[in-house]
Amino acid sequence: MRACTNSQQELHEGLVGPAHAAAIEEARRLGAAGWKVNGAGGSGGSLTLVAGSSATSATAPALARALGALDAGWTVLELAPSRVGVVVEELPMR
Repeated sequence: MRACTNSQQELHEGLVGPAHAAAIEEARRLGAAGWKVNGAGGSGGSLTLVAGSSATSATAPALARALGALDAGWTVLELAPSRVGVVVEELPMR
């Protein structure tokens, strides 16, 4: 994730916008395990952060609080991997 974001910045500095860069710097400071700018990048798109797994790493709630303090307009979704994957159920026709 980090390598991809670094590559985006190397392609063109505008692909990782100032808001994303500030969030990444805060995530780095808190010990996040990874980050990736997605979508349009620049001033659009989204940012995925991965909380660390060690005692010195940021937890998901700590990252969410820090990002909210950076920009109250951001929407933070705390997501976790599913142990069972996606389940598709077919509903009966009415």
